[in-house]
Amino acid sequence: MTQRARRRSQGEKGSIIVELAIVLPLLMTLLLGMFEMTMAWRVSQTSVQASRSGARTATQLGDNDLADQAALKAIQASFGDDASNIVRVVIWEVPQDASGFPTDGTVPPACENATGGATPNSPTGTNCNVYGQADIADIDNPTRFDASPTFTDNGCGSGRSSNWCPSDSRVHSQQTATYIGVWVQYERDYVSHILPGDSHMITQTAIMRVEPKTSQ
Repeated sequence: MTQRARRRSQGEKGSIIVELAIVLPLLMTLLLGMFEMTMAWRVSQTSVQASRSGARTATQLGDNDLADQAALKAIQASFGDDASNIVRVVIWEVPQDASGFPTDGTVPPACENATGGATPNSPTGTNCNVYGQADIADIDNPTRFDASPTFTDNGCGSGRSSNWCPSDSRVHSQQTATYIGVWVQYERDYVSHILPGDSHMITQTAIMRVEPKTSQ
């Protein structure tokens, strides 16, 4: 190989290294961005399933005092090992028009923004119960949700479900059955940390009608 050819070869190798130094960071950024989007989509789909499972359970149990506890268990099961990232769950009464159809599927702002951190305070005067991370952590304790749990629907006492106690206000009749909304807020932690911040919130809502009792 002549000296000129050797110089040309070394120059080409140097150009390739420079080009790789420019392209590789861009390529990695693109790949990591696609990965984060895929993970976000996956968690979003899980959140959809979780909200539906919670709503289905709540409407099946209807006026059972521990309906909300069972709904939270269904939501927890949908997320599996990642359930600790559930930030907030709101279970509320969806308004109906004169014909019995839901008029607004939006979670009430007062319920969504309830104060109290991990143990949010359900706002009085609203037909909603707001649950946080402390409720999920203590999900197997029935007295947390119904102060005196029994096999009969005798009210929720001072339990966490007392603001909108199932046995007091959820209707099973065919004509006026209650519509229940379940809103789930989940915090997904970034894996690559290529995006701004450490995490982002994902929310999903499901609305279903309480199943009428045949005796009514």
